[in-house]
This record gives sequence, C-alpha cells and structure tokens, in this order.
Amino acid sequence: MSDDVLDACFSGYRFSAIRLETLPAYSVRGEAEFIQAWRERKPRPERSVRNDEYLREVAADVLAGRERHRIRVVDEPLSDYIRWELNGLAENDVAGEATQVAVRAGGSEKAVRDLAGITDFWMFDYGHEDEQAVLLYYGQDGEFDSAYLATAVDHGWCRKMLARALRHSVPLAEFAAKHRRGSAAA
Repeated sequence: MSDDVLDACFSGYRFSAIRLETLPAYSVRGEAEFIQAWRERKPRPERSVRNDEYLREVAADVLAGRERHRIRVVDEPLSDYIRWELNGLAENDVAGEATQVAVRAGGSEKAVRDLAGITDFWMFDYGHEDEQAVLLYYGQDGEFDSAYLATAVDHGWCRKMLARALRHSVPLAEFAAKHRRGSAAA
C-alpha cells in the first residue's frame, strides 16, 4: 500500500485527522531551495489557501466541521530544518490545522522516556467507532517510502503514542513565543 490508503482515509473520515510527525527532518522534493532561502533570510514565498492545495484541503475540512490536528515532536536544540518547518506550520495553523509541539530530547525526563521510539502516522476519527490509523514509513534520509493501514495491534500502539505526544505538547504559538523569548535572552 502507499498513498492510496491515505487518499481513502482522507476522503472517508468524518470527524478528525491527526498527524504525528517525529523525524528530525524529512526529504521532500523542492524543500532544499526553500530552506536555503530561509537561511539566507530571503522573503518566504506566500503559502496560503489561495496557492497551496494542502492548505485549501485543511480549510475545506474545517469549514465542513472536520478537525485537523498536527503534533510535531522535536528535539532541542532545534535544528535549522525544524525551525524552518515550524515557521511554515504557522501557515497550517492559520488554515485551521491545530498544531501542537512536543519536546522529546531536551524536554523533561518523562517526555524523553514517553516519546522514545515514537514514529509517524495519521489517525482518522480518533475516539470514534470508525477510527483508523495509517502508519508512515520513511527511508534513512527522511524520504517517504510507504503507508499502511494499521493492524489491530498497531492501532492500539498508535493510540498510546498519540496520547503520550498530546500529554507532552503545547500549542505551536505558545512554543514559538517561548523560543522567541529564549532567543532574545541568549
């Protein structure tokens, strides 16, 4: 299986879609040039519901009453990739995707233990009868490899990992404000 399972889940979910992101970096075609431009402090190209398909989908889902969430697990100190990505996730937030950030390495000892071994997945209709999870697999370089519908055993693990990530997360705006204050103090 691959993207087809994700397409089916996105077209069929009724209540919520939650993305758990855990890798230190993802290898997505075309991102390298945007990251380099960010490092050079060049203006970021507009990314909004007007010109980004993903953000249009998020906004349409939210307007239809379906929730979209993202929990980004990070390690401190933050890498350039994570700082660049979090900047972009603010645009997702504006489109209606509620974004949370959980600190693993650099966080509390409990967060380090709870979030060790956590991996990427999507959870659809969390807490409802038709709940589904899709496990996401990536190569060593962070390039997307495949997606599989979770088995009953995997599904229980996903629910447990999602609960742990939520317990250690804060809203993106709160996380960003804390890091801006920390940067100014340094």
